[in-house]
Amino acid sequence: MLLTLARQSAHYELLKLLPFDPPRHMRMRDVVADWSLHFSLARAAWDLPCPTITATGAQGRCGIHHPEENRAFTIAELKRLSGLPDDFKLSGTFAQKAERIGRMVPPLMTKVIAEAVYRRVLAPAKEKR
Repeated sequence: MLLTLARQSAHYELLKLLPFDPPRHMRMRDVVADWSLHFSLARAAWDLPCPTITATGAQGRCGIHHPEENRAFTIAELKRLSGLPDDFKLSGTFAQKAERIGRMVPPLMTKVIAEAVYRRVLAPAKEKR
């Protein structure tokens, strides 16, 4: 029933305008010349890093959508794109889970930042003691 409702929405009709598996991330302004609305409906590309997942979590008429299907990413897909383990638990509604994923700093990015801070700041300070 939810899929049927989604397919009847204006959002679904707009999403169908974006080509499947685009050669780059495609936004509505790339396919509709006079696109002037303030939301950023876009489709991800398989062979490129995913653009920023925002607090909207690809909800509604903004955010990044699946490369080959006319739908938003699932929570499991958003977790993988963010580098979260598959068994990472999130509570709340779909929208609340997606928002939390969109607001967090991905774990792998956090690790790289922490390593750089250690290597460039903490380790040299420790050597000067």
